[in-house]
Amino acid sequence: MFRTEPWSKWNMKNEYKIVMLAVAFFVFVCVSDALLDNLLFHERTFWESLVTNVPHHDIYHRSLTTISFLIFGLIAANILAKQKQVEEKLRREAEINLALAELYVPMLSGAKSVGEIAQIVLEKAKSLTNSEHGYVSEIDPETEDNVAHTLTAMLDECTLQAEARIVFPCGSEGNYPGLLGHCLNSREAFFTNSPASHFASRGTPQGHLKIQRFLSVPVFLGDHLVGQIALANPPRDYTEQDLDVIKRLAVFYALAIQNKRAEKALMESEKRFRTLFENASDAIYLIDIEGDNPGKIVAANNAAAEMHDYTIDEILQMNIQDLDTLESAKLVKERCRLLLEGKRIKDEAVHRRKDGSIFPIEINATLLELNNHKYGFAIDRDITERKIAERKIIEQNEFLNGLLEAVTHPFYVVDATDYSIVMANSATRKAFPSDSKTCYGITHHRNSPCDSTELPCPLEVMKKTKNL
Repeated sequence: MFRTEPWSKWNMKNEYKIVMLAVAFFVFVCVSDALLDNLLFHERTFWESLVTNVPHHDIYHRSLTTISFLIFGLIAANILAKQKQVEEKLRREAEINLALAELYVPMLSGAKSVGEIAQIVLEKAKSLTNSEHGYVSEIDPETEDNVAHTLTAMLDECTLQAEARIVFPCGSEGNYPGLLGHCLNSREAFFTNSPASHFASRGTPQGHLKIQRFLSVPVFLGDHLVGQIALANPPRDYTEQDLDVIKRLAVFYALAIQNKRAEKALMESEKRFRTLFENASDAIYLIDIEGDNPGKIVAANNAAAEMHDYTIDEILQMNIQDLDTLESAKLVKERCRLLLEGKRIKDEAVHRRKDGSIFPIEINATLLELNNHKYGFAIDRDITERKIAERKIIEQNEFLNGLLEAVTHPFYVVDATDYSIVMANSATRKAFPSDSKTCYGITHHRNSPCDSTELPCPLEVMKKTKNL
């Protein structure tokens, strides 16, 4: 023909070059015809023959003229055919882009489920490939079964309901059966226009529609298999262009699956947090620390309200300073500043109930950033019982020290694990004036426990014999 290079390297400039050559050839024929007419018959001048270009002597010249017109016509037809192909390619690309653009709306709205998006993908895939049947599925992340969210009626004896889901189970070795599972096993897209002869084909069940042509594309998130788009029975053979189109649809479907799984994970995470938040026995607050009202309570749990005898609605109208005593309230701004610097706060404060009674709390607070705004996430624990217990221990120690001081001879208590003196009366300090903190240091001026067989360490004897 008129070109030898591949179509990918061919451009319209080549066609125009050939047209110019054809025009030049046509002019050459006209000029040569005029010359022969002038030279042979001398009845016309050269210019007359060139203008009229009507030879009188030989059909050969007319043939050359006809051939030049034929060449010109063929080239023109070829150009028109190429232009039509380009226009068809552009129309096809516009159709694909429109279909992909229409998928953005349900994907970004968040209102559609994966099943509903799968139905939209299936309709677009069928339309773009002229397929009569198909399904769009998702791999269950827990069981790895292939779950068809939508499936056209391929069974003559069964009409599937719109909400019906068909499950193609994953085998014990991680493979999926038959022709439908081939792309999932190979992890590669393919099509066949002769399914019965395909090596993965296992036939079709009784009552199942005969599969005449089949196309299947796996759906990936990174390297992870998450779904499948399968189509069947267009009125023509599938082509590589069909496969490329569905691959592009698969990318959009993968993003939809990713978004929905992320939304589900976020909802589950929020549900778990909300459960912990509401059922925690400690008071939990989310406090604004960088707004116009530092210390403003923007969230609180039931324990926070009950601890102060307020309702949740009342707590949310307050600043954390409103719950503090006057002395504790003075430290709120400083704590907000420390949180903004990224420091963690562990401190004690005194809070006031609605009736005016006060109680001690332990504060654990850290910085939390949400939507580019900084908050203090604080957990307050009522430590009233701890303070009571600590006071009792102090009182008991004071009483014991009083008894020890009443004893006139040396009396001290030794920790059996390291021989350190944990308690001693004044008589001990007078009898053994030493800076040592161990029993062997103050009584024997030694640097190590007594180990003589004649005078063994009484503490060691007691530990071995369990007797005093």
